[in-house]
Amino acid sequence: MILMMVLWRTRVDRPDAIHACVVLCMVVTVWDERCDRQLYFLISYLAGSRNSLVVFKAHPLDSWADIRVEGETDASLKLPKSHGGVAGWYGSERGSFGLFEWSSGQQELGLASTMSSELLQMYKGTLILMPWVSLVELQGIPSQLTLYADNQAAVLAAQRGWGKSCAFLGRAVGLRLSLLGSLVENQSLRIVWRASRYNVADGLTKRLARLALSAWRILIG
Repeated sequence: MILMMVLWRTRVDRPDAIHACVVLCMVVTVWDERCDRQLYFLISYLAGSRNSLVVFKAHPLDSWADIRVEGETDASLKLPKSHGGVAGWYGSERGSFGLFEWSSGQQELGLASTMSSELLQMYKGTLILMPWVSLVELQGIPSQLTLYADNQAAVLAAQRGWGKSCAFLGRAVGLRLSLLGSLVENQSLRIVWRASRYNVADGLTKRLARLALSAWRILIG
């Protein structure tokens, strides 16, 4: 019950703690004293930083025409399956920023390469964030999703779409890559590489050291 309350809190307004909570949720069937200690540390962290909230920054001159839907995905190789994260936000060139989506969890497929895991997470992130693009288009404004990732090989593959050179990825990842390529081709999706230190989804897939966590919390608002 306590763990579910913590999970609810991390889904409402504490993206900085959701990865730790999800990891604990994955071991509820083999719970032991070590898990009790980790849960205690997590609750202590939340209590000690109770004033930390996700803040929406809106520039007074921005309108719906200025709003862009953006997101970022990340994947971290782990056993038995990789861990993936998705972050999504509304932003503008004037500095408006509002994080509306953050999720963390184990990937549905067991993959042996970082590139495959990143492509799988890009696909999942696209499915999660595309409906938010539709909300902007309901205002009568054409829009597209901009998706960031920090794996250059995966970004290049997604921009090109599926081809014979990607056959080594297998059918499951290949089908998802084909969809990403089609969305890029019809300009519904734009996939962009950027450095890991600016990755908004980084803290959703792995444990961060104290300084790295502080820097990441600034990124997510």
